[in-house]
Formats: sequence, C-alpha cells, structure tokens
Amino acid sequence: MAQDGTGIHPHEGETLDDRINAAKVGDRRALARLLSSIENGEVRFSDSLKESSDWSILALTGPPGVGKSCLLDRLLHEWVDHGLRIAVLAVDPSSPRSGGALLGDRVRMSVVDDEAKKNSVYVRSVATRKTSGSVPLVVRDMACCLLEIGWDKVVIETVGAGQSEVRCAAVADRIVLVEGPARGDGVQAEKAGLLELA
Repeated sequence: MAQDGTGIHPHEGETLDDRINAAKVGDRRALARLLSSIENGEVRFSDSLKESSDWSILALTGPPGVGKSCLLDRLLHEWVDHGLRIAVLAVDPSSPRSGGALLGDRVRMSVVDDEAKKNSVYVRSVATRKTSGSVPLVVRDMACCLLEIGWDKVVIETVGAGQSEVRCAAVADRIVLVEGPARGDGVQAEKAGLLELA
C-alpha cells in the first residue's frame, strides 16, 4: 500500500494513484517517477509482503568484478523465456568525493537490447548515496512497489560486497552469493557472515 508523505507531485495534476495506475498498464515514465518518489522519501510503500518461498525479491551479491551482472543477464534471458516479467534494481556506489554514481550495470545486460524480450525486463539504477553498505534500505520499498504493480520478481543487484556485509538480508527474501574461483580455502568458506544467509 502506498502512502504519500509530502503531497509533492512533480507532474501538475498527477496524483499518486494516477501514477500507480499508469505504471500498472505499462507506462514506464510513470513508473520511473513513482520509483524516484520512493527513492527520494516522498512516498512509502508499506511492506505487506510476507516472507515467501518463491524468491519474489532476490538479492544478487558478491565481491566486485566477480561477474554478478553477467550472471544476472543470463538469468534474465532464462526467466523471460519462461514467461516471467522481471524488474532489476541495480545498485551502484556513489563517489565519496563528488557524490555522483556511474549507474552502469545495465551496460552488461544484453537482454534490454533484445527486441523480443526487453518489454519483459525493467532495469532501474539506484545510487547508494550516503548509505554505508552495499544496498540502501529504500530499495525494499521500491521492490514492494514493483511487485504490487505487477512485476513477477525483483532482483536487487548490490555493489561489491564483503564477507561481513549482511544488509541485503534486510531488503530481500532470498540471497544469491556469487563467488569466483580460488577465493580462499575451506576455512574461509566456514566463516560466519554473508555465507550463512545465502
């Protein structure tokens, strides 16, 4: 359920319900405005989604450069081939100096350039801004919004995460930890932290 915290609507005459209804019928500009409102704290989506076993909100995490975006691209192709509509919230780190972010994960997602599949995939980049950690907590609200308006699953691709980074457990129903070869021994695999949650 959406709650308007400020009454601020960037488009004159457009109510929150108008924006939600437009997003439900496929208006991606309305969806972008809706998600921006959530990201900026103007709108809250109450989390009425109970923990489920169907991986409705999935976090894809792992060290920088391990291949999260490439793996996600292959998963998106498979899911779309099975008739699913998937939304991706791709989290990119903000610069500690400029505050800006590259927001470039979608470059590796060939599925968005596939004419037969791109309408079944929605990719939204999210900057960490001043958040300490691999994922800002506001993405949970954004994911709940996407599910409520009709997307089948939401994948949150985090920034490169370390062993102790468990924040993604607060925003996702399930966690997939992507690891590369030759990254530690058996003792490393037994250590507590993110591996316990994946």
